[in-house]
Amino acid sequence: NGGDSIRKPNLALIASSTLTDMTGTITFTANTEGLTTLSLNTLTYAAVKVDSAARIQASPGLLDKYTKEIARSVAQGLDTTVLEAYDAFSTVKGTDNVAITDQVIRDSVQALNEAFAPMDDRYLVVSPAGQMDMYNIERYVNSLNATLGAFKDKFGAGYFGDMYGLHCVMSPNLKAGTSGKKYGMFHREAVLVAKQTEITTEMRQPHDEIADAVRAWVIWGTVEQRDTFGVEVDGR
Repeated sequence: NGGDSIRKPNLALIASSTLTDMTGTITFTANTEGLTTLSLNTLTYAAVKVDSAARIQASPGLLDKYTKEIARSVAQGLDTTVLEAYDAFSTVKGTDNVAITDQVIRDSVQALNEAFAPMDDRYLVVSPAGQMDMYNIERYVNSLNATLGAFKDKFGAGYFGDMYGLHCVMSPNLKAGTSGKKYGMFHREAVLVAKQTEITTEMRQPHDEIADAVRAWVIWGTVEQRDTFGVEVDGR
């Protein structure tokens, strides 16, 4: 079937009003709510068969190694698909296959500010080359290194520090541009991601084969929720 769905209301920005001398009547704003539907309709999986003789004659723990590897493969596949969402953002900064600059980063931050994106939970995801380009900007190094220890456990692998209120993350799974890569700067509300299950690993023995079937899979979905809360940043 088409999978389950999650429907999330999006509240419009509400303007404030003023009562002069604190007199008058309060006027209520008519609420308007958009609706984003997130379909959990994607199954990402990896599967291998391991010959039983090979398993017995190989080094101990062969099946465990396969199990870890296919779970890693599924996680990478999910990550790659989610990161493709940056290509859908309407606002684009930077130049394809050209090193990211301080001006490009500041222009992108300005775009989020002008869209009233909340100041917390902002991220910048760059490629390995983009990370090295940022290390070449001298003013960034102290800021990135100073915050690395405080947040590394929270954000995990790939996180390399904070600057301009952005949690900076490196990923080798970014979508390719014409020659370079498409980075993303965004508030966490820009793109919704949900998993119906965690990554599940299973092992079965097919009745008609002398082998072990090892597989990993996850059911999940993603959708863009607030286009103005994200910026595609082109780079290397």
